[in-house]
Amino acid sequence: MAFSVIPFFILWILKKPYMKKIVVIITILIFTATSYAIKIDSSYIKCFDKKTFTIKFFLGLKSSELGLRNNEVNKTLKLVPNVNNTINLGFSYKWLGLSLGFTPPISKRDDWKYGKTQKFDFQFNAYGKWFVAKTYFQIYKGFYVSNPQTFIKDWNKEVYPQVPSARTLNLGGNFLWVIGSKHFSVKSIYVMNELQKKSSNSPLLGLGFNLSQGSSDYYFAPQEWVATHVLDTLHLLKSYGIMSFYPLYGGWTWLKVWGAGKFFINFSFTIGLGGSFGYGQIYYKNKTSSIPSGGFAVSTDAKLGLGGNIGKNDRFYWQLYLLASTYNYDIGKYYKISPLVKSSRLGFGYRFFPKRK
Repeated sequence: MAFSVIPFFILWILKKPYMKKIVVIITILIFTATSYAIKIDSSYIKCFDKKTFTIKFFLGLKSSELGLRNNEVNKTLKLVPNVNNTINLGFSYKWLGLSLGFTPPISKRDDWKYGKTQKFDFQFNAYGKWFVAKTYFQIYKGFYVSNPQTFIKDWNKEVYPQVPSARTLNLGGNFLWVIGSKHFSVKSIYVMNELQKKSSNSPLLGLGFNLSQGSSDYYFAPQEWVATHVLDTLHLLKSYGIMSFYPLYGGWTWLKVWGAGKFFINFSFTIGLGGSFGYGQIYYKNKTSSIPSGGFAVSTDAKLGLGGNIGKNDRFYWQLYLLASTYNYDIGKYYKISPLVKSSRLGFGYRFFPKRK
């Protein structure tokens, strides 16, 4: 199991002097940020009453995809799960927020065309006055090839090639300090319990990690391709397990506001730099070989948010945001593995402000 690489990865970090220094610096910065009270500039940010009760309705979609670039032919196999939108109804009050969701039959994609996907997908995002934190734990089984024409030029079938035995696990997250939080409110974008009055931007600084593991009974390729001219001369990936840590994670977030919060658009981009190690099992000419993976690792996060507050008292609001995290690993000279974690939400909410005495 890929989880067995975790203790060895921690020991690897501790043996690298430069890695220890970076971890210490980031830790000091984070604890320094928590050591003083954040002072909000009220000309930029409006904080709603803590006793405000909010109900919300939203459509959500979560996914875990996998890109496998074969360096022998410089082509990427894109494996995508067959997932569906969910309808959610929730509420929030003070620090507590809950929601329930279900998948409507009308949103389900055809299994005969894309195959069946079994999944467990937990994603949690926390937005404080001075920080942004993200964690995810995903287990997926069953994928289809979304770009078959890359390998078969004249491909025109209605049913997509499928890899039903492919299984992936992704576990990770990051923690980012919003350095300019005095004038910048991440809560106004994602939680909507604050309101950004003016445009602003801020640097982001923190750290992150990722554990990726995958395996397949018949390789990460459609079984009908393995014994044909499509893949018969290539090294085939059967399984992998990689752990990475990003002690240097930084970027920027921009927020443009119109009408004192009536409409806003936000874009955030961060890049993580660190190291990784693990393995990959490659099949070639009736032989399976274990190939080490490790070295320099890069991770990227991109977020796009739109929204606005409606009415004189800003009781109604709407929001749309898209989140994507990518990781890139090399399996020797044969493969570049790129797990992709995605989520999206389109929501509407109504705030019940407490009555003033």
